[in-house]
Parts: sequence; structure tokens; C-alpha cells
Amino acid sequence: MSEDSDVEEITPSTNRLITSLRDENTRLNLDNAFFSQKNQQLRQQLLAHIRNQHKVHKVDRLIDLLKCPSCRLPNYDAFQINKCAHIICIQCLALNLEQQESKHWRMCGGDIAGNPVEYYCPKCDEPILRAPIPQKALAGVVDVVFGRQTGEERRRRWLVALDTFDFIQM
Repeated sequence: MSEDSDVEEITPSTNRLITSLRDENTRLNLDNAFFSQKNQQLRQQLLAHIRNQHKVHKVDRLIDLLKCPSCRLPNYDAFQINKCAHIICIQCLALNLEQQESKHWRMCGGDIAGNPVEYYCPKCDEPILRAPIPQKALAGVVDVVFGRQTGEERRRRWLVALDTFDFIQM
């Protein structure tokens, strides 16, 4: 070693150590790049999963809106209460109105001539002032989502409702 230089001579063992450290550094940089890429892929998969879960939740919510809030069956024959705008299937509506009529009959002791029945929405107890309105567009959507009702099923549901609406005077 010369007196003018502060640099020591590199021995073969030091040279091997430097080469080994460089190789290790290169390997770690490659690993870092691989794991960064893998992390990005997993992040994208997680975001896609979250988006899909959100979409599934929305679809489930829409399907719930197409069911009668009382019986939870597909609302093929939906009717809207005129004042509060609640929508209920014809069978639940007919059953509820019939129960209200029967209760009124019992409370009046059979004398309902001077005591007209007041009907109320089964969901919010708002008075029903006019006959409920059929919701044909909603029934069409329900047919698409849940499958069409057979003619016999539809006829049976309407007969129950018509019998009840004949019995109940609005």
C-alpha cells in the first residue's frame, strides 16, 4: 500500500463479500418488486370483491322491494294504498281489510248500519279513503324477476280478493 493513498487493497475475501452483498441487494430488489406487484393485484381483487358485494346488496334490496311487506312473497298482484302509498299484495290486503271489517262488526254488536267501517293501512295505520290502486307495472317487473305466475295462480289470488272486496264496501 502506498503512503499517499488511504484506500486499502481489496482482498479476495472482501471482493467476495462485496459481490455477495450486491447479489443479495439485487435479489431483495427483485423480491420487493414482486411483492409490490402482488400487493397491487390483491388490492385490486379486494376492491372488485367489495364492489361486487355492494352490487349484490343492492340486488338483494331490490328483490326485497318486489315482495309484499306482509307475507314476504313475490308481489304479483300489488295494490297501492292511496294516502300513504304503501304497496301490499292483494291477498294480504284483502285479509287485513276482512279482519278490520270483522273486528268492527264485533265491536258494534252486529249493528253497523249507522256505523261505517273505517279501514286502515296494515303498514302504518293511515286511513284508507278510497279503494287501493292496482300496480300493474310493478306486477310486470315481479313477473320478470320471479317468473310468471300461472293463469290458475293468478285467478285464485284474484278470486280471493274479489270475494273480499265484494264483502267490503269502500
